[in-house]
Amino acid sequence: MALAALIIIEEEEAFAPEGQAAQLFGQSVTEFQCRIAHRLGAGHFVILAERMPLALMTAVDRLRRDGIVAEIVRTPHDAADHIHPDEQVLLFCGAIVPHPDEVQALSRHARPALLTVPGGPGTESEFRIDGESNWAGLAALPGTMVRETSAMLGDWDFASTLLRRAVQQEALLVSATDEAALRPVQDGAHALLRSRTLLGQRTVPADEGLVSSWIARTGNWLAPYVLRAPALIPFADPAPIVTAGVGVLTALAGWSATGLALLLLASLLEAIARPLTSLPIGRFRGLGLFARARRWAAATGIVASGFYASWASGDHAAIVAAMWLASLLRPLPKIRAWSADGSSAMLFTLAGIATGQSLIGLALGIIHALASRLDAERSRQP
Repeated sequence: MALAALIIIEEEEAFAPEGQAAQLFGQSVTEFQCRIAHRLGAGHFVILAERMPLALMTAVDRLRRDGIVAEIVRTPHDAADHIHPDEQVLLFCGAIVPHPDEVQALSRHARPALLTVPGGPGTESEFRIDGESNWAGLAALPGTMVRETSAMLGDWDFASTLLRRAVQQEALLVSATDEAALRPVQDGAHALLRSRTLLGQRTVPADEGLVSSWIARTGNWLAPYVLRAPALIPFADPAPIVTAGVGVLTALAGWSATGLALLLLASLLEAIARPLTSLPIGRFRGLGLFARARRWAAATGIVASGFYASWASGDHAAIVAAMWLASLLRPLPKIRAWSADGSSAMLFTLAGIATGQSLIGLALGIIHALASRLDAERSRQP
């Protein structure tokens, strides 16, 4: 079934009194909602707004530059004209910012579905479903319901009328997993808090090495601070691969410690940027390239450091240890079941060079690879 998105902007929620829209990751709430729907496969987008402030027009222009064509309409009848009866409609009402996973789970239901939050004092009475729950402002409805509701409107509110008709037709009520976050975003402070919550919902993959997992956790901790300067977000994509490229060239030029430090910095930058990829805030092609090239870049830097350490100390064992550690970055099928991760291997190699004990640093990297594998096997056991 084709998917469409309908965003209903409520004046008092979508824009601040002075006319400046609250920003999440450098974009307005409406733009973020459209990007969520686009990630889930929505074919077209309809924005229902009684007025068109500059912030909304700017958001629509940015969407169009990314191939997301959103139509702005002024009345529910115009909105219904842009919806096909056979489409499923993702309905966003007000300045709510759900996690994309929650929207996807709601859209998978075969019947109409409403996302709900607990009711009570301070909740919107017009969105009340019963004595225990309120509508959270997110729904997955058939296009026929949207068109029929617009046709029967008199002086009624479009969103609350859609809600009542959905409840009457026994729509599925789905409790939100992130209740506190589904309060409409009204100012910049709330938008920043919501952005940090969205980033914090990403977990560290279980298959990462012991040290690499700590690097990933450090990146998760640092990522929200990037939001204080949204202008830095576009640089989150190319920064890791550019830094890694400079690190490899530096290592090959003979400055092994500097090259390895840049490669390690690239891993940290990638850990900071990685949580952003789970959210629809842009295209992160550079991070994908870095993930594929990271092992080869790390291997090149480690082998170069082995040759440098061997030349500086006269101990040829450093070359053997460096090549062995580099080989563990890409395990051979059916030969070795354990491997090293690039960030951890670079950290131990860099520490060994910095302390003048390059061979010990390489050996610790090999031991860490085995320890990480044993830890992963232990965690998989019931």
